[in-house]
Amino acid sequence: MQVCIDDIVGSIIRSANRLDTIINHPGFTNLKTVNILPDYPTSFHPLVFPTPIFPFGLQLVRTKSLVRFNYGMPLESTTNPSSRQQFKIMQPRYLDITTVTPTVELFTEIKDLVASTTDTLSIRFVSVRAVPHASIFLCAPLQEFKRIDLYLNLRRPTRRLAGEGDSRHIVDELDAAGQRLITQLIDGLELSDQETQARYRIWRVDDWDLAGSAHAAPRTRLWPVLDDQLEEASSGNAKSDQTVANPESSKATAKPQRWERETNLRLLGGLINLRLESKKR
Repeated sequence: MQVCIDDIVGSIIRSANRLDTIINHPGFTNLKTVNILPDYPTSFHPLVFPTPIFPFGLQLVRTKSLVRFNYGMPLESTTNPSSRQQFKIMQPRYLDITTVTPTVELFTEIKDLVASTTDTLSIRFVSVRAVPHASIFLCAPLQEFKRIDLYLNLRRPTRRLAGEGDSRHIVDELDAAGQRLITQLIDGLELSDQETQARYRIWRVDDWDLAGSAHAAPRTRLWPVLDDQLEEASSGNAKSDQTVANPESSKATAKPQRWERETNLRLLGGLINLRLESKKR
Protein backbone atom coordinates (compact mmCIF):
# COMPACT_ATOMS: atom_id res chain seq x y z
CA MET A 1 0.00 0.00 0.00
CA GLN A 2 1.49 3.31 -1.04
CA VAL A 3 0.61 6.62 0.57
CA CYS A 4 1.16 9.80 -1.35
CA ILE A 5 2.84 12.49 0.74
CA ASP A 6 1.10 15.16 -1.33
CA ASP A 7 -2.27 13.73 -0.36
CA ILE A 8 -1.37 13.85 3.34
CA VAL A 9 -0.10 17.42 3.13
CA GLY A 10 -3.16 18.46 1.15
CA SER A 11 -5.47 16.89 3.75
CA ILE A 12 -3.70 18.76 6.55
CA ILE A 13 -3.94 22.04 4.68
CA ARG A 14 -7.63 21.55 3.98
CA SER A 15 -8.29 20.74 7.66
CA ALA A 16 -6.37 23.81 8.75
CA ASN A 17 -8.29 25.97 6.31
CA ARG A 18 -11.60 24.65 7.63
CA LEU A 19 -10.51 25.33 11.22
CA ASP A 20 -9.37 28.83 10.31
CA THR A 21 -12.69 29.45 8.58
CA ILE A 22 -14.57 28.42 11.72
CA ILE A 23 -12.45 30.55 14.04
CA ASN A 24 -12.79 33.60 11.80
CA HIS A 25 -16.52 33.17 11.30
CA PRO A 26 -18.44 36.41 12.11
CA GLY A 27 -20.34 34.52 14.78
CA PHE A 28 -17.07 34.09 16.70
CA THR A 29 -15.37 37.36 15.90
CA ASN A 30 -18.26 39.54 17.08
CA LEU A 31 -18.79 37.99 20.50
CA LYS A 32 -19.20 40.31 23.48
CA THR A 33 -18.65 37.74 26.26
CA VAL A 34 -16.36 34.71 26.29
CA ASN A 35 -16.26 32.26 29.22
CA ILE A 36 -13.63 29.52 29.25
CA LEU A 37 -14.14 27.05 32.12
CA PRO A 38 -15.04 29.86 34.55
CA ASP A 39 -15.36 27.48 37.52
CA TYR A 40 -12.18 25.49 37.04
CA PRO A 41 -11.07 23.20 38.71
CA THR A 42 -14.62 22.04 39.52
CA SER A 43 -17.41 21.06 37.18
CA PHE A 44 -21.09 21.96 37.06
CA HIS A 45 -22.02 18.27 36.91
CA PRO A 46 -21.33 16.02 39.94
CA LEU A 47 -20.39 13.07 37.68
CA VAL A 48 -17.89 14.99 35.55
CA PHE A 49 -14.25 14.87 36.62
CA PRO A 50 -12.28 18.12 36.93
CA THR A 51 -10.69 19.24 33.70
CA PRO A 52 -6.94 18.51 33.60
CA ILE A 53 -4.58 21.38 33.00
CA PHE A 54 -3.67 21.82 29.36
CA PRO A 55 -1.99 24.63 27.37
CA PHE A 56 -4.70 26.79 25.86
CA GLY A 57 -4.01 29.06 22.90
CA LEU A 58 -5.56 32.43 23.60
CA GLN A 59 -4.98 33.22 19.94
CA LEU A 60 -8.03 31.07 19.20
CA VAL A 61 -10.16 33.90 20.59
CA ARG A 62 -10.29 36.26 17.61
CA THR A 63 -12.88 38.65 19.02
CA LYS A 64 -11.76 42.26 19.39
CA SER A 65 -13.02 44.78 21.96
CA LEU A 66 -14.73 42.22 24.18
CA VAL A 67 -17.01 43.37 26.96
CA ARG A 68 -16.01 40.49 29.27
CA PHE A 69 -13.44 37.71 29.04
CA ASN A 70 -13.57 35.09 31.79
CA TYR A 71 -10.67 32.63 31.90
CA GLY A 72 -11.15 29.96 34.55
CA MET A 73 -7.99 27.87 34.21
CA PRO A 74 -4.81 28.88 36.07
CA LEU A 75 -3.40 31.62 33.88
CA GLU A 76 0.23 31.09 34.82
CA SER A 77 0.28 27.35 34.01
CA THR A 78 -2.00 27.15 30.94
CA THR A 79 -0.69 30.14 28.97
CA ASN A 80 2.67 31.72 28.31
CA PRO A 81 3.83 35.32 27.75
CA SER A 82 3.50 34.92 23.97
CA SER A 83 -0.10 33.70 24.04
CA ARG A 84 -1.05 36.28 26.68
CA GLN A 85 -0.24 39.01 24.16
CA GLN A 86 -3.69 38.24 22.77
CA PHE A 87 -5.18 40.16 25.73
CA LYS A 88 -3.89 43.35 24.13
CA ILE A 89 -5.85 42.55 20.97
CA MET A 90 -9.05 41.49 22.73
CA GLN A 91 -9.09 44.56 25.00
CA PRO A 92 -11.85 43.32 27.34
CA ARG A 93 -13.53 45.93 29.52
CA TYR A 94 -13.93 43.28 32.23
CA LEU A 95 -11.17 40.71 32.55
CA ASP A 96 -11.65 37.73 34.89
CA ILE A 97 -8.59 35.56 35.48
CA THR A 98 -7.79 32.62 37.73
CA THR A 99 -4.47 32.05 39.47
CA VAL A 100 -3.06 29.35 41.71
CA THR A 101 0.41 30.87 42.08
CA PRO A 102 0.04 34.65 41.83
CA THR A 103 3.19 36.73 41.40
CA VAL A 104 4.02 40.40 41.00
CA GLU A 105 5.60 39.56 37.65
CA LEU A 106 2.34 38.06 36.35
CA PHE A 107 0.30 41.07 37.47
CA THR A 108 2.88 43.42 35.97
CA GLU A 109 2.52 41.66 32.64
CA ILE A 110 -1.30 41.87 32.80
CA LYS A 111 -1.04 45.56 33.69
CA ASP A 112 1.17 46.29 30.70
CA LEU A 113 -1.28 44.50 28.39
CA VAL A 114 -4.73 45.71 29.45
CA ALA A 115 -4.62 48.30 32.25
CA SER A 116 -5.31 51.10 29.78
CA THR A 117 -8.40 49.41 28.31
CA THR A 118 -9.81 47.27 31.15
CA ASP A 119 -12.13 48.85 33.71
CA THR A 120 -12.30 45.91 36.14
CA LEU A 121 -9.78 43.15 36.75
CA SER A 122 -11.32 40.21 38.59
CA ILE A 123 -8.83 37.81 40.22
CA ARG A 124 -9.97 34.36 41.33
CA PHE A 125 -7.36 32.90 43.70
CA VAL A 126 -7.68 29.11 44.08
CA SER A 127 -5.94 27.83 47.20
CA VAL A 128 -4.63 24.45 46.08
CA ARG A 129 -0.98 25.14 46.86
CA ALA A 130 0.88 27.55 49.12
CA VAL A 131 -1.01 30.68 50.17
CA PRO A 132 0.90 33.85 49.22
CA HIS A 133 1.39 36.95 51.31
CA ALA A 134 -1.35 39.54 50.92
CA SER A 135 1.12 42.06 49.51
CA ILE A 136 0.93 40.17 46.19
CA PHE A 137 -2.70 41.26 45.79
CA LEU A 138 -1.92 44.83 46.88
CA CYS A 139 1.14 45.28 44.67
CA ALA A 140 1.79 48.43 42.66
CA PRO A 141 0.88 47.01 39.19
CA LEU A 142 -2.67 46.28 40.35
CA GLN A 143 -3.09 49.89 41.42
CA GLU A 144 -3.09 50.83 37.73
CA PHE A 145 -6.57 49.31 37.36
CA LYS A 146 -9.72 51.26 38.14
CA ARG A 147 -11.21 48.39 40.14
CA ILE A 148 -9.99 45.06 41.51
CA ASP A 149 -12.43 42.28 42.42
CA LEU A 150 -10.72 39.56 44.44
CA TYR A 151 -12.35 36.17 45.08
CA LEU A 152 -10.60 33.96 47.64
CA ASN A 153 -11.31 30.28 47.04
CA LEU A 154 -9.68 29.04 50.23
CA ARG A 155 -9.39 25.52 51.61
CA ARG A 156 -12.36 24.24 53.55
CA PRO A 157 -12.03 23.77 57.37
CA THR A 158 -10.50 20.56 58.67
CA ARG A 159 -12.87 18.55 60.87
CA ARG A 160 -11.65 16.78 64.01
CA LEU A 161 -12.99 15.28 67.22
CA ALA A 162 -12.71 17.37 70.38
CA GLY A 163 -13.54 16.66 74.00
CA GLU A 164 -13.49 13.45 75.97
CA GLY A 165 -15.90 10.62 76.64
CA ASP A 166 -19.55 11.37 76.03
CA SER A 167 -18.79 15.03 75.44
CA ARG A 168 -16.78 14.40 72.28
CA HIS A 169 -17.93 16.43 69.31
CA ILE A 170 -16.77 17.47 65.86
CA VAL A 171 -15.21 20.91 65.47
CA ASP A 172 -13.98 22.78 62.40
CA GLU A 173 -10.44 24.07 62.30
CA LEU A 174 -10.14 26.91 59.83
CA ASP A 175 -7.18 26.94 57.49
CA ALA A 176 -4.60 29.03 59.31
CA ALA A 177 -2.85 30.17 56.13
CA GLY A 178 -6.12 31.29 54.56
CA GLN A 179 -7.22 33.18 57.66
CA ARG A 180 -3.81 34.83 57.82
CA LEU A 181 -4.21 35.96 54.21
CA ILE A 182 -7.59 37.52 55.01
CA THR A 183 -6.21 39.31 58.06
CA GLN A 184 -3.25 40.64 56.07
CA LEU A 185 -5.52 41.89 53.30
CA ILE A 186 -7.90 43.70 55.63
CA ASP A 187 -5.06 45.19 57.68
CA GLY A 188 -3.25 46.29 54.53
CA LEU A 189 -6.34 47.98 53.11
CA GLU A 190 -7.18 49.69 56.39
CA LEU A 191 -3.71 51.26 56.34
CA SER A 192 -3.97 52.27 52.67
CA ASP A 193 -5.17 55.55 51.25
CA GLN A 194 -8.81 56.10 50.36
CA GLU A 195 -8.20 55.67 46.64
CA THR A 196 -6.80 52.17 47.18
CA GLN A 197 -9.57 51.25 49.59
CA ALA A 198 -12.22 52.30 47.08
CA ARG A 199 -10.55 50.27 44.33
CA TYR A 200 -10.96 46.85 45.99
CA ARG A 201 -13.87 44.47 46.46
CA ILE A 202 -12.97 41.21 48.23
CA TRP A 203 -15.07 38.08 48.77
CA ARG A 204 -14.42 34.72 50.41
CA VAL A 205 -15.95 31.84 48.42
CA ASP A 206 -17.09 28.76 50.37
CA ASP A 207 -17.82 25.27 49.03
CA TRP A 208 -16.18 26.16 45.72
CA ASP A 209 -14.64 22.68 45.48
CA LEU A 210 -17.94 20.78 45.55
CA ALA A 211 -18.57 19.24 42.14
CA GLY A 212 -21.82 20.49 40.69
CA SER A 213 -22.08 23.44 43.10
CA ALA A 214 -19.27 25.74 42.00
CA HIS A 215 -21.60 28.08 40.14
CA ALA A 216 -23.77 28.52 43.25
CA ALA A 217 -20.99 28.68 45.85
CA PRO A 218 -21.88 31.14 48.65
CA ARG A 219 -19.79 34.31 48.89
CA THR A 220 -19.02 36.38 51.95
CA ARG A 221 -17.93 39.96 51.40
CA LEU A 222 -14.80 40.84 53.32
CA TRP A 223 -14.13 44.31 51.91
CA PRO A 224 -15.35 46.97 52.13
CA VAL A 225 -16.49 46.38 55.69
CA LEU A 226 -19.43 48.72 55.32
CA ASP A 227 -23.17 48.79 54.73
CA ASP A 228 -24.67 45.62 56.21
CA GLN A 229 -22.02 45.12 58.90
CA LEU A 230 -22.03 48.74 60.04
CA GLU A 231 -25.80 48.80 59.98
CA GLU A 232 -25.88 45.67 62.10
CA ALA A 233 -23.39 47.18 64.54
CA SER A 234 -25.28 50.47 64.71
CA SER A 235 -28.61 48.72 65.19
CA GLY A 236 -27.03 46.66 67.95
CA ASN A 237 -25.78 49.83 69.60
CA ALA A 238 -29.20 51.45 69.30
CA LYS A 239 -30.81 48.51 71.03
CA SER A 240 -28.12 48.43 73.69
CA ASP A 241 -28.65 52.09 74.48
CA GLN A 242 -32.18 51.42 75.67
CA THR A 243 -32.36 51.87 79.44
CA VAL A 244 -34.04 49.23 81.61
CA ALA A 245 -35.47 51.28 84.44
CA ASN A 246 -36.59 50.09 87.87
CA PRO A 247 -40.43 50.13 87.96
CA GLU A 248 -40.32 51.87 91.32
CA SER A 249 -38.14 54.71 90.05
CA SER A 250 -41.19 56.89 89.34
CA LYS A 251 -42.04 57.04 93.01
CA ALA A 252 -40.84 59.84 95.19
CA THR A 253 -38.68 57.42 97.15
CA ALA A 254 -37.27 55.92 93.99
CA LYS A 255 -33.95 54.16 94.05
CA PRO A 256 -31.24 54.93 91.46
CA GLN A 257 -31.99 53.49 88.04
CA ARG A 258 -30.56 50.18 86.98
CA TRP A 259 -29.43 49.70 83.41
CA GLU A 260 -27.55 47.20 81.35
CA ARG A 261 -25.79 47.83 78.07
CA GLU A 262 -24.46 45.31 75.58
CA THR A 263 -22.47 46.19 72.46
CA ASN A 264 -21.63 43.74 69.72
CA LEU A 265 -18.75 44.54 67.39
CA ARG A 266 -17.63 42.65 64.30
CA LEU A 267 -14.05 43.24 63.28
CA LEU A 268 -11.99 42.16 60.28
CA GLY A 269 -14.95 41.25 58.14
CA GLY A 270 -16.64 39.26 60.88
CA LEU A 271 -13.59 37.14 61.78
CA ILE A 272 -13.58 38.55 65.31
CA ASN A 273 -16.74 39.12 67.35
CA LEU A 274 -16.54 41.26 70.50
CA ARG A 275 -19.34 41.60 73.05
CA LEU A 276 -18.98 44.40 75.55
CA GLU A 277 -21.25 44.49 78.60
CA SER A 278 -21.65 47.27 81.17
CA LYS A 279 -24.02 47.42 84.13
CA LYS A 280 -25.04 49.97 86.69
CA ARG A 281 -27.06 49.22 89.82
